[in-house]
Amino acid sequence: DLRMTPSRQLLAGAVMTAQLESAIPLKVSKVSGGTLRGGIFRKANGGKVGVIWTKSQKESFILRSSDNSMEQVDLFGKSKQILPVSKNQNGAVYVLNATQEPIYIHSSSPDLQIQPSPVASIQTTDLINGKGSIRLELLNSEATPWTPQIIVEAESGFTVRKRNGNLTIPSK
Repeated sequence: DLRMTPSRQLLAGAVMTAQLESAIPLKVSKVSGGTLRGGIFRKANGGKVGVIWTKSQKESFILRSSDNSMEQVDLFGKSKQILPVSKNQNGAVYVLNATQEPIYIHSSSPDLQIQPSPVASIQTTDLINGKGSIRLELLNSEATPWTPQIIVEAESGFTVRKRNGNLTIPSK
């Protein structure tokens, strides 16, 4: 039997070639922040394709686009539609996770932007006598100070107590 199975490296190379086929290599925006790596390429059809990975085990990141949905393709060519977590007059916001294996994000619009997640860590305490806590560590990767609005909605049976007032996170 002369059938052969391609190696993982060969398959990943073929997927990369197919995903970047319509990309214009001279028009690339570098993606970096924390351990996030990659680039956003303009496509011949007017859209964009982003390729993203991280140097750490896992890192979340934010996509901003006017698209109602986008396509995500993994290292081995498996495709899925992704939907935004929120959308308003300024566009849609998507939150995804990157690993050390690159993923490809296809946008039909030319306004795709990729940003590192502002959440550096989350610490929780177990419920004891009906009380627990969540602590967020937020990072600002922008060049200007950031004043986030944090909205917490309580699940049925839980109440949320505000601990701190206004906050401003200085630039990196």
